[in-house]
Amino acid sequence: MSLLTGAIGGVIGGLTGVGGSAFMIPLMMRRGGMVAHRAHGTALAVVVAVAIAGSATYIANDLVEWDLVASLLGGSLIGAYAGAALAVRLSAARLQLVFALFFVGVALRMLVG
Repeated sequence: MSLLTGAIGGVIGGLTGVGGSAFMIPLMMRRGGMVAHRAHGTALAVVVAVAIAGSATYIANDLVEWDLVASLLGGSLIGAYAGAALAVRLSAARLQLVFALFFVGVALRMLVG
């Protein structure tokens, strides 16, 4: 399951830019029996490598706005730390709800415009 899960997560990450977490977290929880917090932590660790590999392709094709990267990076790092700190304080049920609602919101936003 791990190689296939990783491959599908990698394709999703490279294609959508979300690192494959949307696929990997629910699968790790349901098929792997992981609690939400461990699945999130594991997925984030995998996403680091997925982001590097995916970014390399976009960089090679000159599809990265480096000025924007520089301006977003500081806030993104602070936000990631704050989000992870909040996530570990939430119950597993609440973390699952936040995760699901986020992706529902993203899907609706993309469909509406």
